[in-house]
Amino acid sequence: MLGKIFAFFAIGLFLYRLIARAKPMARSIGSSATPKRQTKRSAYEILEVQPGADQQTIRRAYQKKIQEYHPDRLHTAADELQKLAEKRMKEINQAYEQLSQRDG
Repeated sequence: MLGKIFAFFAIGLFLYRLIARAKPMARSIGSSATPKRQTKRSAYEILEVQPGADQQTIRRAYQKKIQEYHPDRLHTAADELQKLAEKRMKEINQAYEQLSQRDG
């Protein structure tokens, strides 16, 4: 019983975070001035790391975000939430790719 309550709470918290982060992202999608590739500054913000962070810190933040927003975790959720998770994953992957190329 306690496990079901915890699982319900965890899913609710995950969906709340997903929706809360989708609102600012929706505003930026409609803007024609937004570049296709994010700047390094926004890539740091997406992964929630400090500018100048080392590769190990960036990788850990990337893995944490991947676990949090992976679309497979939402296979039973509504299609809208699955699409939001896919958009967020693309954003996270692009940010990680950009920051990992910084040193390489």
